[in-house]
Amino acid sequence: MGETSKSFGELGEEIVDKLLDLVGWKSTPINETLPCIYPKKHKRQSAKGDRTTHGEDSFYIYKSPFFTGQLNHILISSKYTDKAYPDENSATLNTDFSKHFKDLAETMECYSRSTLKNENSQFFSGIDYERIYGVLFWTSGDENTFQKSIFPKLNSTYIQDLKYSAIYLIDSARSAFLYKTVQIIENNYVSKGYKPSFYYIDTGNNPSDKNKKYKDNFLPLELLLSDIQLLLLENESEKILAMIVKDNFSIESLNRIFGLAHNITKGLAKINIHFPDYSTNKHGNDVKRVKRGFQNSNIVDSINVFSYNDNILSLANDDTSLSLPLTIADEIELTHEQILL
Repeated sequence: MGETSKSFGELGEEIVDKLLDLVGWKSTPINETLPCIYPKKHKRQSAKGDRTTHGEDSFYIYKSPFFTGQLNHILISSKYTDKAYPDENSATLNTDFSKHFKDLAETMECYSRSTLKNENSQFFSGIDYERIYGVLFWTSGDENTFQKSIFPKLNSTYIQDLKYSAIYLIDSARSAFLYKTVQIIENNYVSKGYKPSFYYIDTGNNPSDKNKKYKDNFLPLELLLSDIQLLLLENESEKILAMIVKDNFSIESLNRIFGLAHNITKGLAKINIHFPDYSTNKHGNDVKRVKRGFQNSNIVDSINVFSYNDNILSLANDDTSLSLPLTIADEIELTHEQILL
């Protein structure tokens, strides 16, 4: 039984490592023991003695492109099962989640005072403050439910006696969307000679930073849970902003996305919006209605809408010159916080 659990754990780590590599995270395995600073406080209920160490899968460290002088330490924990998630109406789902959450939070608490953290920080300059975040990958290998999100059924988890900043949960549905995003970019753009970069929105948090970046080759933690992934595609003659949308098409969401595009795009000749279910026959008139609401904007003529879950109707999309990928708002302006939700 122990060997089976270990093999599942290794499979989960492999999936997470490959996914993180696709979004530019060159994560580093923690190959050394992380001592537990709070042996009694972090003692596991099933253990006979106090806790001595913590074991997490990997970490990733980078300077935030949104906050000047901030160094982000990301601790990554991988939990994997070959079965479906626990039934959403049972207490087991939240019990298992709380266990995974607490384990990562305890590791973050000890990492904050560890020699490993101090050693990692030495490789970066111009740092004014540091933040420690956790990313919990809880993925299922069950083919019938692996793209189902567990977020709606989870209760809020807050452990008062632990010191941690924030933990981001990536379930199978979110992992599938990130993988799909990479597939879309690879199949529709990179294969045609475009160079991809993740596109960063100007949040206004670092207005005086002369080295502010609006694009790079990795997806920051702050955008990892975004339901709209933004990528800049460049070749020698043009720049394209691709907006990959997680949820199905609606006139409300398209209106919000047009507003977002209006606010963040400058000097881009083309903006391509990709929905999972867009159909010109079904939604074409909705696109025309939204465009009429932006008649005074210079972006209207540059926007095209596509589907990324292809079928025969995809041949009627706005621009059939795009290759088809393999399967894998009420308010006009969006704040940075709204974009990340």
